[in-house]
Amino acid sequence: MSPFPATLAVRGIGLVGSGIKRRLSALLAASALAAGALTPAAPASASASASANEVSAATVDVRAGGDGVTLNPNAVRAGQIKFNVRTTNAANGSDVLMFRPTGHSTIATVLADFRQAFSEVAETRARGMRDLTKHARFYGLAEVEPGNPASVAETLRSGTYYLLDSGSLRIGVPKLTLLRVHDAKRADEVTTETRKENSDAARRVLVSMTSADRFHAPSVLPAHGAVSVRNSSDALHEMKLFPVKVGTTDKAVQTWLDAGAKGDPPFFVAGPTVGLNLISPRRRVQLSYQLPAGAYLLFCEVPDDNTGRPHIFMGMHKVVALR
Repeated sequence: MSPFPATLAVRGIGLVGSGIKRRLSALLAASALAAGALTPAAPASASASASANEVSAATVDVRAGGDGVTLNPNAVRAGQIKFNVRTTNAANGSDVLMFRPTGHSTIATVLADFRQAFSEVAETRARGMRDLTKHARFYGLAEVEPGNPASVAETLRSGTYYLLDSGSLRIGVPKLTLLRVHDAKRADEVTTETRKENSDAARRVLVSMTSADRFHAPSVLPAHGAVSVRNSSDALHEMKLFPVKVGTTDKAVQTWLDAGAKGDPPFFVAGPTVGLNLISPRRRVQLSYQLPAGAYLLFCEVPDDNTGRPHIFMGMHKVVALR
C-alpha cells in the first residue's frame, strides 16, 4: 500500500502474488483520491491520539491497523530512536509514514499537498511533490505486512511529529498520531550521538537514492539484517523491496515500463515485501527487516517533482539479491 496510490494506477498496473496484489489494490483507489478524499484533520483530533504515556526511551513500538497507529511510548527523548513497526491489518497491511510540517506550514497545508500529489494530472502531481518537499520533512518509517515487521532507526531532534497509516488517506479524515520528542539532552550530546550513528551507518551496507532518480546499492543485500539508506538527492524518495524471478534484469523491468506497464509484469513473484516510506532530502536512516533469500526489485514510485511521472518509470529501480 503506497502513500502514492494514484501514480502507478495511472498506468493500470496489476501485479500477482498475495502481498503484491494487496499493495497494488491500493493503487486502484486513485479515482477517489483524485476526487479529494483527503480531508485535513483538525488539530484536536490529532491531539486526541496521544496519551499521557510520556517516558524516555530509545525504542518506540509502532502498531498499525484498521484503527490507525498507536505508539508505545508516545513521548521520547531527543537522539537516536528505533521504531519497531508492525501491523494487524490482515487485509491490506500498513504503510506508516512520519512527518513534521516545516516553518509556518500546517497539517492542513501538508494534506492539501498530498491531495495534489495524488492527482491523475501529471502537472498537478509534480506541483504537489514540490510543495510536500517544501512544507514538510519526512522521516520514513515502514511499509509492513502481518507477520513481517520492520524497524527504522534514526536521530530526531525535539518537536512534535505526526504518524499515520496511509490507508487512512483514502477514507476521508486521516487518523494522525502524535509523537513528542523532548529536548532532554544537551545539543552537544545529540550532535555526538548523530556523529556516532553516522559512523556506525558507514560500516553497514549503504543504499543511496540520488538526484538522477537512481539507486546506488551493492548487488547483494542482507536478507536478515539492516541497511543504511540515504537520500542524497533534492527530492522525496522511498524504497520498496518486491520479490522477483531469479534472472530478472533492470533492462527487462524498464522494457515493461516503457511499453506502458500493461498487464501483470512477468517478473514479479508471490512473497513477502517490505518498504521504507518517504524520507526527505539529505536524511539517512537504518532499515532492518527479515525476508526470504532471493532476487528483489528495489523501486521508488514517488511522482517526480518536475514531470509528475513515478520515479520507477524514470529508471529508479534496481534488481538485487538478498542473501
